[in-house]
Amino acid sequence: MSAHALLALADGRPIVSSEWLEESGHGGQPQDPAAYLLRCAFSERRYKFTMPASLERATRRRLLEGETGRAGLGGVGRARMGARDALGQ
Repeated sequence: MSAHALLALADGRPIVSSEWLEESGHGGQPQDPAAYLLRCAFSERRYKFTMPASLERATRRRLLEGETGRAGLGGVGRARMGARDALGQ
């Protein structure tokens, strides 16, 4: 997973497949993102997490809530540490 994907996940934002965009466009409204979550078996195994459980936890307690500014590549190390905390590691 990229640092940007981890930041989005830590902020409680679902990371969805391109099928979500297509189905939402065809349906005329956003579809339920839970059915279109991207999964990465390698990363989930390596970092010992599951995307649905991590998203649910991050939705309850957003890691970046109250923060101002933008996270850039300079803050990746700090963001990774915070994302690991949000994922329960």
